[in-house]
Amino acid sequence: MKLYDLLNNTAAVEEQYWLLKKMPQEHLAVEPSEEVEDWYRR
Repeated sequence: MKLYDLLNNTAAVEEQYWLLKKMPQEHLAVEPSEEVEDWYRR
């Protein structure tokens, strides 16, 4: 996500965030870390 952000590729950042959120929720019933959430919200 950070690489896409450096490249100003907002769509790719959002896609990676969605995948990061979706996969652990579906398979492990967990949320992304607070660090990831904070970074994404900025």
